Amino acid sequence: MSIPLYVIAMLFMKSAYVRDSTLRSNLHEFFTRERYVAPLLFVVAPVILILINAASIRRIHFLSGSPGPATLLRIAWSNVAVIIVSATILIIYFL
Repeated sequence: MSIPLYVIAMLFMKSAYVRDSTLRSNLHEFFTRERYVAPLLFVVAPVILILINAASIRRIHFLSGSPGPATLLRIAWSNVAVIIVSATILIIYFL
């Protein structure tokens, strides 16, 4: 998870310091240049993390006696945060 975020941060810094460069063009260049690594980092890894964390939240929900949404969020906030970050990486890849 940290590698895609590092790549996005690196390309954001590149777009901030290089003239006539945008984050979108830098991402497009990276995705076309790295044809096999980019889908692995930006699609496969986030989807696997979303599935793992969704299963973990479901197990927590079952084992804790079906708590309410607020209690479940308090218990599994890190799982929810990983799902949100993974979904953001998927959105960035497909834009």
